[in-house]
Amino acid sequence: MTSYTFPNVFTDEYVSSYVFFGKLMGKALFENIQINCPLSQVIYKHLVEEKIELKDLNFLDSELYSSLTYMKENKLEDGIYASFEVEKEIDGKIAKFPLTMGGDQIMVSEENKEEYIEKRLKFETYEIMKGGLELLMQGFYSVIPKALIKNFTSEELEICLCGLPFIDLEDWQDFTEYRGEYSQKHQVIEWFWEILEGFTQEQLMNLLLFVTGSPRLPVEGFSALRTLRGDTARFTIEPTIYSQRNMYPMSHTCFNRLDLPIYPTKKEMKKAMKFVINSHVFG
Repeated sequence: MTSYTFPNVFTDEYVSSYVFFGKLMGKALFENIQINCPLSQVIYKHLVEEKIELKDLNFLDSELYSSLTYMKENKLEDGIYASFEVEKEIDGKIAKFPLTMGGDQIMVSEENKEEYIEKRLKFETYEIMKGGLELLMQGFYSVIPKALIKNFTSEELEICLCGLPFIDLEDWQDFTEYRGEYSQKHQVIEWFWEILEGFTQEQLMNLLLFVTGSPRLPVEGFSALRTLRGDTARFTIEPTIYSQRNMYPMSHTCFNRLDLPIYPTKKEMKKAMKFVINSHVFG
């Protein structure tokens, strides 16, 4: 999944947007409403004041992470590797950032590589994103006092904000409600769960997104499923008549409800379900 950080150039629009987004994150956490918030793990670490390590750079730049890891674990032979200066393309132009005073004149060597790695890590995970990060934190802490999340880990904060990253199919079945003639023992419902057993996690998340408007679950799982308005609402399946005009499932994200036609065969149902989750068609 793509994860996001911040741009390096800011306008008044960026300032208000990131403060607002921080407040939105804080409100979602306060009201226990999961949101699609694919931020880099590094940002979550900053929010809970967790120490940034070299491995965290992999979330931002895998190639640079591999390069610095190699540098750390292997002896540098004589030769020019890099200086204590970083070049970044900003707004179409190359900008230079010294990692220390006179960094362009200091070459990385076996003797100073640990210092270089430490300074480069700080630059990539804080200094270059400082403007946006501090704006987001300003908005977030205006809703959620820092003291309230001081015992959170970055992983716990992400789960509380975004929901569980894994879908437990048994939990899904246990907390599903049925309408009309549907029940756990109805042939169409048995087909439904058999089809889901063959789905990947990505497909299950797409189906959850199709029905609820979110690809993730609350920390408590399906028992605490909510609507996008924050109302508690179990995943519900309601029967509809199958016909040429009604071949596909329909979703009602306001109620977490799936209108599932009474299919004549499992093959027809599987084909229709794959179509709607791959097409991202919402009801």
